[in-house]
Amino acid sequence: MNTGMNIKKKRFTPMWSLTISLAVYLLLLLPTFSGISFVLPEEHFYIVSLTSLIAAGISYGMGVSGIRLRNLQVLFVALGFISLTIFFTLHGLSTPGFLLEFNPVVSVSVQMSFLLLSFFLWLSTVPGNNKFISSLGSNNRLLLGGWTLLLIALSVLFFFRNELILWIPLDSAPLNWIVALTTLFLSLIAGFRFWRAYQYTQFSLQAGLAHATALISAAQVIASTGELWHISWWLYHFLLLGAVLITVFTLISQFSFGDTLGLALQGLFTDSPTERIMAGISPKIKALIVAEEAHDLYTAGHAQRVALNAIRLGEKVGLSPDELRALAHGSLLHDIGKISVPNEILNKPGTLTPDERHEMEKHTLYGYEMCQKLGFMDAELEIIRWHHERVNGRGYPDVLTVDKIPALVKIVAVVDIYDALTSDRAYRKALSHDQAIQHLDAFSNFALDKEYVELWKALIGAEFEN
Repeated sequence: MNTGMNIKKKRFTPMWSLTISLAVYLLLLLPTFSGISFVLPEEHFYIVSLTSLIAAGISYGMGVSGIRLRNLQVLFVALGFISLTIFFTLHGLSTPGFLLEFNPVVSVSVQMSFLLLSFFLWLSTVPGNNKFISSLGSNNRLLLGGWTLLLIALSVLFFFRNELILWIPLDSAPLNWIVALTTLFLSLIAGFRFWRAYQYTQFSLQAGLAHATALISAAQVIASTGELWHISWWLYHFLLLGAVLITVFTLISQFSFGDTLGLALQGLFTDSPTERIMAGISPKIKALIVAEEAHDLYTAGHAQRVALNAIRLGEKVGLSPDELRALAHGSLLHDIGKISVPNEILNKPGTLTPDERHEMEKHTLYGYEMCQKLGFMDAELEIIRWHHERVNGRGYPDVLTVDKIPALVKIVAVVDIYDALTSDRAYRKALSHDQAIQHLDAFSNFALDKEYVELWKALIGAEFEN
């Protein structure tokens, strides 16, 4: 990727979104605009409802995507927008002069929506292998449904019993300022991490969320300091709507199937677990794989073949659908760290020097660090980091013993080596199936799990016999 393109992409950073938003707010606070107020309860309700409706669409789309893609970052962003949807809807319904008279619900609910949204956005940037994050994500469907029902129940209760929301005194000092500053801090941290991840991956959703958090931060400042109904106070509603729209557009860009729409539809109706899983792979993940294979000319198609063969072996082992999805995602990305390995090492026709070998082995750590930042779960991260560990305890990068290597990693190791042996490489020609099997037998004495080698031999051998 040329340097000029990178500079162009980085020019309008989230800091500009934050700065411009706050500059407009300060402009509207000038004496020129001091007497301009719009007491429009119905219009306020419609703006809030529009924001909530779009946020509801994001919540549903991202919630489903997060569960299907086994991506905690997407799931937590969905929970953030669910929180915004429900409490901002309560905020709109509680507009003074619309359905209710002046009440504490309208101010407390908006602070709750900001706080929960920023909290989940921040949570989505915490690495997926964090123990707390991993435990939350282990019951993703229950978490998504349970949290939604809880917030709906609370909102209904607060709407009909306004006084109960005073249990959460977010509209009075000093708690209101503590909450506002906490929200601002979490939003800014999340935005910084999203933007840093975008610079690394160039994923549109990461950039969109970075700019969205900048607008949310500005909206929080305005909501906390603005005067009710003043023209400057209205600005935060439009900033929040802008944050939601940015997320919608980048979500569509991130998870649209484009030319693979037919494959996606096929995945909905097929009975084949392999087709269902492969149809659900994000196009952006596929783009990463294409970039990696363009960097390493001798591994074109390797990731897809390893993923498909790993699923087949996983089915024979009797893995659950969730385990098969993890196996597919981890297999597809197992060599993604090679993007960071110099091309002259990857495609060197001769034997690598010790230093070059050491750099090549770092691809497991490079890939792990990249995917850790993107919200992948433990099982996928383990495959990416440990697919070169060996049962005799002499693999890399962590020199694991056989009892420490997860089953999914052992499965990928078998099919990865088989595919590598039967493919052309810079340093040798492809081996025949029989030659590859002989090598697998030899490797099963020190490198590979013998049980999975035998299962793979039975599975692949039946095809060659036919």
